[in-house]
Amino acid sequence: MAWELGNPFDLTGKVALVTGGGRGIGSGFARAIANAGADVVLAARSKEQLESVADDIRAMGRRVVVAPTDVSDLDQVRSLMQLPTEELGRFDIFFNNAGTNRRLPIAEATPDDWDAVHDVNLRAAFFAMKYAIGPMLSGGYGRIINTASLTSFIGMAGNSMYGASKGGVAQMTKAIATELAETPIRVNAIAPGYIRTAMTEARYHQDEFSSWVLSRVPMRRWGEPADLGGTAVFLSSPASEYVTGHVIPVDGGWMGA
Repeated sequence: MAWELGNPFDLTGKVALVTGGGRGIGSGFARAIANAGADVVLAARSKEQLESVADDIRAMGRRVVVAPTDVSDLDQVRSLMQLPTEELGRFDIFFNNAGTNRRLPIAEATPDDWDAVHDVNLRAAFFAMKYAIGPMLSGGYGRIINTASLTSFIGMAGNSMYGASKGGVAQMTKAIATELAETPIRVNAIAPGYIRTAMTEARYHQDEFSSWVLSRVPMRRWGEPADLGGTAVFLSSPASEYVTGHVIPVDGGWMGA
């Protein structure tokens, strides 16, 4: 293989796009792959948050493009998938990470709640992959990494809408990986455990809930966005050439216990 005499985890010369890249898990993905050598397009709704992450990436000596985007608008998604090639010359790595949640019991959930979750977590994620495939095939290299969840595997009360969307992410990861297996594109997903981010900060500070999480995690701690970095770099790199269609938990041992 092309990397046999070099570092299989080196991303120098590769261009990545990260949705949901302004904070939390997405910002952790972006920093990790930039540290491994990739140039990055950052997308999220908040330009201010994106610029903060972009400053860190520029400090590593990487090129970075900030692209405020609402992924629930598929016209914006289609345009975003052209941006890496237009601005940085190619499109190699896609972290399909934008996500949202409305934590409600089924008795209180409305069709609008369902649509709000699925429009971002599933519909946008599916069509973003569709629009990313062409530029990746043109460049002869592709790594699509979706963000799944523990709720892709297990049921959690109050998370039925989120779990349904993330179960869908897991299954479409497997199906699309199979469709593309004879191309240069690999499709996998990372299923984070409980990671301390802005989305989970309130629950982190709920003593009863946080104690329950720690009782389920063999490592006895919440994860941090940086804990996802090694898996992110592996799935982005030539080292993952023979890995496709997998949903990889990064959860402190939860799913293995």
